[in-house]
Amino acid sequence: MSGVRKLQIHLAAVTGTAGTPAGLDDLARRLAAACGPDAGCGTAVRLDPDPSRTILIGPDATVEHRATIEVRGEPRDPELLVDVLHDVDRATGLRVASVLIGAEHVVAPHEHALVLTYRLHRLPALTTAEFQRYWLGHHAGVALEVPGLSGYRQFHVAVDESAALCDRLAVDDPMLDGVAEIFFPTTEAFRTLMASSAVAVAAYQDERRFIDHRRSQLGLFRRTVIRTPLSAPAAP
Repeated sequence: MSGVRKLQIHLAAVTGTAGTPAGLDDLARRLAAACGPDAGCGTAVRLDPDPSRTILIGPDATVEHRATIEVRGEPRDPELLVDVLHDVDRATGLRVASVLIGAEHVVAPHEHALVLTYRLHRLPALTTAEFQRYWLGHHAGVALEVPGLSGYRQFHVAVDESAALCDRLAVDDPMLDGVAEIFFPTTEAFRTLMASSAVAVAAYQDERRFIDHRRSQLGLFRRTVIRTPLSAPAAP
């Protein structure tokens, strides 16, 4: 399955500064303009306090992921894209941690106000292709067995394309292999699902077959859809 192409920018805290998401919406609109008139866009800001911090994943993660800008569409003007991203620190006080281009696969179609963003690194023994094949071909089925799961997407990163953009922006944080997004209507729904044995035992044990939990990272974010379309069709 080819999925739906999209661009995702992860923004991180700068050491010694708080940062602010105040300029995110404008940046998202400008990035969407670089992807054409039909591109949808949106943002997500990490909750404070974030209940996902109690989950013991990511002790070796090096990025304090604070916000996300997402554009659904293909970058048509790379120069404009780079120019906009150069304005991130001035507009928000945050820095660009990841510039990701790839394909999104919608495993469970519902969307809610909160999204658990799971920045994924593969196990060193796997190639990116092997990681993504197992993630979609097997682990998606494990996730669909979780009672109460209503919204789940897999964003498969095109590593070479993403790395080329990162090089132009002098972004040197470790490249991700994928981003999982799980949607929740409330923080209570998040706590209930994550505490279930289907997640805490079955899904977690399957993740150990392909995800490097020490380098991967979780965060619970509040979403804002700025311009539709932002939703991809469900995978068959």
